[in-house]
Amino acid sequence: MIAAEVCSGIIRAYDAQGWHRTATTVDHASAQWLIDELHSRNVQGALETFRFTRVDPEPCSLQGDSWTIRGYPFTDSLLPAPGNPLKGRFAERPDTGAFALVRADAHGMASPVDPLREQPWAAIIAILDGPGFTLRNQWRQDEPYGPPVVQVPANAAEQLEHAQQSGEELTIHCGAVHAPTEASNVIATVTGGDPSLAPITVLTPRSGWWHCAGERGGGIAVWLEVAGEVRRLGISRTVNFVASTGHELNFWGARQHIARHPGVGPASRFWVHLGANIGARGTTLMTVSSDRGLLDIARSAGNRSGMTADAVHWEFREHAPGGEAQVIERAGGTFLSLIGANFQLFHSTEDRWPQAIDSEAIARAAILVVETLLASEPGGGSGQSAPPGRSRG
Repeated sequence: MIAAEVCSGIIRAYDAQGWHRTATTVDHASAQWLIDELHSRNVQGALETFRFTRVDPEPCSLQGDSWTIRGYPFTDSLLPAPGNPLKGRFAERPDTGAFALVRADAHGMASPVDPLREQPWAAIIAILDGPGFTLRNQWRQDEPYGPPVVQVPANAAEQLEHAQQSGEELTIHCGAVHAPTEASNVIATVTGGDPSLAPITVLTPRSGWWHCAGERGGGIAVWLEVAGEVRRLGISRTVNFVASTGHELNFWGARQHIARHPGVGPASRFWVHLGANIGARGTTLMTVSSDRGLLDIARSAGNRSGMTADAVHWEFREHAPGGEAQVIERAGGTFLSLIGANFQLFHSTEDRWPQAIDSEAIARAAILVVETLLASEPGGGSGQSAPPGRSRG
């Protein structure tokens, strides 16, 4: 059975683990927790481990004469060694000791920060809009570039704009060390009854900024519950499961997985990408596919799983909407991507269990995926899944 309270419990445990930054102690412990959760569902999980260089910032701050603002650096910018603060003032043009000030958001791959990073500023201060403290994903972790960039929360804007107008001298602490370590995806396979059938792959990211209960928790809960249901139902197709780390670092774990398994993209009948904010409170589920037939199957599955017209949007799109679906598409895979749209706590310190999630919506999304897998069986499947909280007997 797939029950809302079980989904909520999964996310509660995930949230309590701490900050899910890639290759940290929390990230390693969370990977083992996922393996244990799979085991409780009679599914054998394993670590898929890669060498990784983690960027560890010193306590980051921006200081004036009588004030201090907490910050966090872009780890894909060129940061000084710890203990080497930067001193300067806000200026209109880049130069020695000249700091830039810019407002931006923490969403998407483009940002007003980006053009400034091509200029010789001493440092860039980015005020990131959003509740709490939001952070932006790092798209160039593999090849850092440009001046140091420090992110600060939206409530710092008034103080920094005053410092800009007054010409006050500022001190920035944004040093970092690069620590060689390892990072791991969690993988599992539920072998189907007919090895001649192309498998299906279900992928969800498992890392991110802060506790990310709403951003990542829904996808993780769906991933675990679908794995358990696939094992219980014993379907014909083999289903592979991947929970990738490095999401916040240009989808690092998904890219590593596909590089380690050449040809895996098109080898799957299709991929289910469990993207950001599935069942996050106040969102609409966007269900997007690069295949019209697959989208029709998913839409019918949504009707069986109790998806109302105002809770889900169905869309055919030749190109991936975002996240790891982009990696799947570049590898030649067919995708069905689930993403929650318009989550107000995206990338924020305030994205916490329970206020960030709608556990009933998460359970419905899990049943949608199970129904889609069943309908992809030879003969169209049996449609055996049940509404949230009810057993199939």
